Amino acid sequence: MYLRSSFILIGIFGLIACRPIVYADMSYEMKSYNNLPFRTDGYYYYSNYSKYDNDSLINVQFFYKNGVNLHYGNSSYSGITAIDKLLDLENKLLDTTTYRLSKERLKDHSDWSVFIVDGQRLFMESYIPAIELGNIKNTFKYSNTIENDTVLISGYGAKWLFRQFDYKPDSSYCPLK
Repeated sequence: MYLRSSFILIGIFGLIACRPIVYADMSYEMKSYNNLPFRTDGYYYYSNYSKYDNDSLINVQFFYKNGVNLHYGNSSYSGITAIDKLLDLENKLLDTTTYRLSKERLKDHSDWSVFIVDGQRLFMESYIPAIELGNIKNTFKYSNTIENDTVLISGYGAKWLFRQFDYKPDSSYCPLK
């Protein structure tokens, strides 16, 4: 009796877990840009220092002329400068024998955004990472101000600085359409 109940429960959980994820439609459409008011031949980074735990966090974003953005993620560091941490990340991207962004990670919807430019405003739309309503992934929108071609200011005041880097991850893996 207990064995049969266990198999039924396992089957039910298996069916629930195997539901495909449905991605909500994005309201921004991808479009190619020939002339952007900011640079795309590298990445933008933001670094913040926490005086409470003597640790820092760095975020990196790549922008592409096809209207998509790759959020490279958060990386914490301590005891070195932000530039040293960026050089470490760049070396990892360059050394494909020991490290590379996996195709699976590049196909993760929540690492990508679609952006549109309106004057000096940069509007972005992304899927909410790790939050699903049922099996539907919803989107959220946010904006930046383009201060100049190498500085973006986020809606919460963070200053994103540009750093030239010729070996960006390939945007053709972007799953957003």
